[in-house]
Amino acid sequence: MKEQDLFTAIRDYGKTAVPMHMPGHKRNTALLGDGLPYAADITEITGFDDLHDPEDGGIFDRLAARAAGLYHARRAFPLVNGSTGGLLAAIRAVTEAGDTVLVARNCHKSVYHALELCALRHISLLPPTDPATGIYGSIRKEDVERALEASDHIRAVILTSPTYEGVISDTAAIADTVHRHGAVLIVDAAHGAHLPFMEETAALFPYTADIVVTSLHKTLPSLTQTALALVYGEDTPPVQKRVSALAREIAVFESSSPSYVLLSSIDRCISFLASNADARFRQYAARLDAFYRAASEWKHLRLLTGDREVHPDFFAYDKGKLALFSRCAARNGTALAETLRREYAIEAEMAYTDYVLCMTSVCDTDASFNALRAALDRIDRECTEAVTDAPYAAVIEALPPRACTIAEARRLPDLPLTVGEIARAYAWVYPPGVPLVVPGEVYTEETDALLRRLEKDGLRVRTVR
Repeated sequence: MKEQDLFTAIRDYGKTAVPMHMPGHKRNTALLGDGLPYAADITEITGFDDLHDPEDGGIFDRLAARAAGLYHARRAFPLVNGSTGGLLAAIRAVTEAGDTVLVARNCHKSVYHALELCALRHISLLPPTDPATGIYGSIRKEDVERALEASDHIRAVILTSPTYEGVISDTAAIADTVHRHGAVLIVDAAHGAHLPFMEETAALFPYTADIVVTSLHKTLPSLTQTALALVYGEDTPPVQKRVSALAREIAVFESSSPSYVLLSSIDRCISFLASNADARFRQYAARLDAFYRAASEWKHLRLLTGDREVHPDFFAYDKGKLALFSRCAARNGTALAETLRREYAIEAEMAYTDYVLCMTSVCDTDASFNALRAALDRIDRECTEAVTDAPYAAVIEALPPRACTIAEARRLPDLPLTVGEIARAYAWVYPPGVPLVVPGEVYTEETDALLRRLEKDGLRVRTVR
């Protein structure tokens, strides 16, 4: 196939070719109606390559090379099963059953599912809790060093940067520490695909990690489920082996019939980033700066800024995440989100205890920023009674005792979460999908009180056996 936009090439192909192949809709919009991308939905037919066995110089080989160049990686793997599939594959690629890994306690549930499926032992690393907001701060290099020194058999270190709320860790310093101890660093940067293209955060992407998984769809113009797995390091036999292992595991955890609609979206996103995106990201940064200036005038709403004087446990912060803390007595996080939805037709990304998270991107317009600002200006003015108590920490602040591995706990007889007993199930609020209870931990009174408090605040705690 000649070099052109993948979506356009598929569309042109469909104008003449008779599709005696999957998928079963056969691009028959006369029968099925318009609105869905039937015309771009093909399978691995001649001339359109195979994602899991790409031809040298073929469509996906070129796409991977372009993505790797943009993210300064040794190798890039386009993903159509989101960061979830990439993390499952990355963890399995660098471990063997029975290995021990060091895991930041605020990792996404997919990381814990990988530990379960791969029969791994893990040591939890608890981030500090920010006293001003009650959210987790950055992972500290010193804590990683201490954990690695205490155990000489840790195979890999897994952490999240940036977090769902936008807190960034010093991954460069952590990578140096991890590598000195002979371990591998995997970073879940699902929420950080845009960082390299923003002047303020360009150096904060985890370029020195061994494997980075990042979601294009979360903060860049790409369809849901699109992501990248990135391998870093010199072109040495160990890194070559890691690339091969990751390729194999991606094929294990990802569909053998990847969506060409999603792959076309990745192709367009990479093209967008490679051409004339600088001006758009500067415009995006200016919109964010204007929003933060306006927010500084609020009396009862507070926008998280990442100021190190206020948040000493933040290494850095992504201002594209608008974490809006309500100090209005009548509006906690869930009530604030409901007000935005019902009265202003603004749908926030997440509502938590006393804050709402609004996700922004380079595709937001002046109109969308202005609508959110106007709504929040009015809500702030109408707040007549303020909360004076400090935010409570809606996170695990002390690691519960661990009795067994996740895989071992999942084989125990079923038992509801019971204080003093080994947890057989996960518990989380989604989003963000960070487990509050992990199988194999002892379910404590403190954790039980936290779950009850979250439910009282209107959040749905999901318990998954």
